[in-house]
This record gives sequence, C-alpha cells and structure tokens, in this order.
Amino acid sequence: MRLQKLFARIGVRAVVIVFGIAMGLGVLEFGLRVGRHRSAGLNALLYSSDLQTEYDDVATTEELLARGTLGYKPLGHTPGFVLNSRGFRTDEYTEEKPADVFRVVALGDSFTFDSYGVPIDQMWHQVFEQQLSRRSGRRVQVLSLSAPAVGPRFELRLWELEGRRLDPDLVVLAFFVGNDFTDEAGVPLDHGLDAGLARHSLTFRLLRNWVRLRTVEGAPALEADTGASDSESRGGFELPGYAATYDPDVPTYDAPTFERIERDRLRIYAGPDRARFEALLADAGAVVERLAREVQRSGADIIVLLIPDRAQTELALQRRLQRTLEPGERELELDRPQRRLGAFLSVREVPTLDLLATFRGAPPDPALYKRRDPHWSAAGNRLAGITLADFVVAHGLGPGPEMAGSDRNQPSPGSSW
Repeated sequence: MRLQKLFARIGVRAVVIVFGIAMGLGVLEFGLRVGRHRSAGLNALLYSSDLQTEYDDVATTEELLARGTLGYKPLGHTPGFVLNSRGFRTDEYTEEKPADVFRVVALGDSFTFDSYGVPIDQMWHQVFEQQLSRRSGRRVQVLSLSAPAVGPRFELRLWELEGRRLDPDLVVLAFFVGNDFTDEAGVPLDHGLDAGLARHSLTFRLLRNWVRLRTVEGAPALEADTGASDSESRGGFELPGYAATYDPDVPTYDAPTFERIERDRLRIYAGPDRARFEALLADAGAVVERLAREVQRSGADIIVLLIPDRAQTELALQRRLQRTLEPGERELELDRPQRRLGAFLSVREVPTLDLLATFRGAPPDPALYKRRDPHWSAAGNRLAGITLADFVVAHGLGPGPEMAGSDRNQPSPGSSW
C-alpha cells in the first residue's frame, strides 16, 4: 500500500513537472514568435537557411535590411567598419550617378559583405574596381549592396528597392552554390529529425544555434563598438588599424563544426538527391532570371558570378568528408550546381562567370580560403576580382574605348553566355 502511494505521488509530481516544462516551452515559443523581428541578435539566433522567405511586402531598404538575419541598420557597426547611411558595408554614395563614373552594383551574401572579416579594400569587388579602373583609365565605382545569410529573393528585393535607383552600368550577382540554392527556398535537402524540429520550433532553433555559436573560435564579433554616434550623418568607412588585425591563419570554427558545415553542403552534389536539387534549381533559377530581366530593362548589364563551395575545390577535403556520408550519399556530382544553373541561365541569355575551374587550378599558396572557414581569404578575393575584371574586359561590359561602336550583347568565343 505504501509503495502504491509513493508511486502515485511520484506520478503526480512527474505530471506536474512535465506540464510545467511544456507550459514554459510554450510561453518561450510564443515569445520568440512575437519578438523575433524586434531584436537583431534574437533574429540571428533564430536563423534557419532552408525556410521559405518572401520580401514582396517590404517597402523600404531600411526595413529590408532589418528583416535580414543580422538586422543591419544605417550607421550600424560591424567588425572594424561603420556601415554607411543606407546600412551597407560600402562607401557613402549619392543616388545620382556622377557623370564621369562607371557604376557597378554588387549583390550577394557574406562573400560580398565581408567574407567573414576581410578588410574592405581586399574584398573581391574592390579588387575588381581597382583592376577595371586601371585597365580602362576611367573612374569606376563599385557599390556593395550585400548582407550575410541572405539568398536570391532578398537580393532581388534589394535591387527593386535600392539598386535600380542608382542607375548602374553593370550589376554583378554573386551566387554562392553552397547555400544560395537552399537559402529562403523552403526545399530542404536534410529531412532528418534535427531539420524537422528546426523548421517547426523556434525554441529548438534557438538552442541549436546557440550551441553552434559556441564552437566559433576566431570569427569576428557580430558588432564592434566604434565610438561613432548614430546621430552622425556619414559612415561607410573602416576603422584605422582594423586591416592589421586580419589573419587568415586564425581558424574560424573548431574542426568538427567546419566539417559539419561542409558535409551538409555536400548534399547539393549527392547523386541520390537529384530530384530535390532540380526543385531547388527551378526555384533559384526563376528568381535569378527575374532579377536579370529587371536589371536589363533598367538599361544595365548583368553578370551572375558563380562562387564555388570550398569542398568542390579541395580534393583532400572532398575525400575526408565523403567518408563520413552514408553509403547511399557517397556518389557525388561535384560540378552539378554550376553545370545545371549555368545551362539554365545560358538558355535564357543571362551572362555567367563560373569560378570553379579557376579556383581548382590555383596554386596552394597563398591559401584561397581562411583556415577552417568556408569563406575566401584576401587571396581568394583577389583571384575572384581579377578573374571578373578579365571577363568584363573580354566581353566589352566595362568602361573604356572597347565599348564604342561594339555590340555589347554579343559574346566573344568561349564565353559563358
């Protein structure tokens, strides 16, 4: 009898505890759903790349940037840099293009924003600006309209709200094949328990992302206190001395986390996932095509710059990651993302520059990627910027005398059109 009472008492307590935990989690979930867009830090912790996201309801550039993962705002702070008065990691600019300027708008994610801490004048778009200006003898202005952890839908809306008002001569969309197919698409490659919980529970997503952030070793902080005031009217500058702190040999992630990131991206190339990839391709391709048509209607040219995933370029990393996959996933088609998207855009006459062969063929020194990081080092950015300048000059898409009297829509032999 005493044992029965004891078990009954324990049972009641267990029910009360479980009920209390469930109520607490329910309140937390409700609070996260209500407050996620009111805090940039909270919104970043609730990030999940494969959720479908639409931005057609966003009316201003400032609102769109606030909707992004890290919620940037005008004159906000990033590591070593004060954002400009429009909220971008680029120089201050006027909406009206100066008469003597060849203006380029660069759209993209973290590879275009800061490549996880690369000084501004060593970013690919600034190398491209320097190269194109030197070769043409004209003043070239490249404006980086970018934000980390965004995808093609965000970039399309950013063009509609901000880019087309700037009357650019050329637009470069930097498309990273490692996650731009999945970001915002709502077509996940991973159907495991972890992925399912992350799609439906903000509480789970918060805990998962918080744990993952603790594995970051050498990444820059989300924000840096610059001492600048939000009341100041101008930003768009790097803090003195920041470039001296940049060291590509300092690892960003611990080894297991870096390999998990790259292993998850291998599903883009996995043979058994062809059907899901085709769904991703159709979705991302339609958005990129719409962006290209809008750019072309504005009178500007466009280039889609295809950025390879690190695992596509390093054989040793490929083999190491491949051994960790399930037997049914080990058949990889490493060129598939570029090949299929390139073909999709070629049929629609959208110019593309695929960097995969260039990065595969580069010498091992200097390293093109930061240590234990999917992002380019300054050396990788430089290679991309020079290659893009070569492409633009070869196809008559830049400033200078080669544009006069030429048909700029006719590709030269061997181009990726």
